[in-house]
Parts: sequence; structure tokens; C-alpha cells
Amino acid sequence: MKRFNGYICQWQEFLDCFGSSVDKNLNRSLVMKLNYLRDSSDGPAKAAIS
Repeated sequence: MKRFNGYICQWQEFLDCFGSSVDKNLNRSLVMKLNYLRDSSDGPAKAAIS
């Protein structure tokens, strides 16, 4: 999966990828989804999640 580092021009591409592979997966709990989001983020985006 692509990583998101906070650049707004890359947000939609990341959101589409994350949504289809993680968020819409009904077998994953909200905690698991948050962990996937944190683990696929870098820089300011990761800091905002933390």
C-alpha cells in the first residue's frame, strides 16, 4: 500500500487505496484499521495520528 506523508496532492490517491484495501474490509476492527493507518503514514501525517 502507498504511504501518506501529509502532502495534500497525494491524499486522494492514498484515501482511495486505503479505503478499498483496509477501511471497507468488514473483517478488520476499528483498532486494526487505525493501526494500518498509522503504519502507512509518515512525517506530519503520522504525527497527527499519534
